[in-house]
Amino acid sequence: MFSIKGTIVSGNDEKRSLIVRLTEEEYIKVARETVNVQFVFDDNNAQPIMPCWKYQDSYYCKVLLSKARRDNYDALLNLIGDNLLNLKVVPYSFTNSNTGKCNGYSLYYQGEYSIPKKFKKSPLANTA
Repeated sequence: MFSIKGTIVSGNDEKRSLIVRLTEEEYIKVARETVNVQFVFDDNNAQPIMPCWKYQDSYYCKVLLSKARRDNYDALLNLIGDNLLNLKVVPYSFTNSNTGKCNGYSLYYQGEYSIPKKFKKSPLANTA
């Protein structure tokens, strides 16, 4: 899993998916995370469909919500400005399960990113 910062620009109510506008740095991060999953498959020369793209001067990615996260759809669609999204890259289709060729990847929303308690600054740390 990894986190990206982006602006949710639209959604598809039927499929419960979101289109997120990214900066170039975040786009590179999504592409890098996707490529990092490819080593699992035998045919590394195949050109799988990526979950991110460039259109004119902007970068975008498509984020899917699993059945367990679909209740977050309306709240996510109403977010304004840049938001931190925790995502997971998942292969979505195989041409032949015996050869291990992957057709593409999807990004799944894994919930809001929150800093673990042990990394949060203690309120008593500045009292000394």
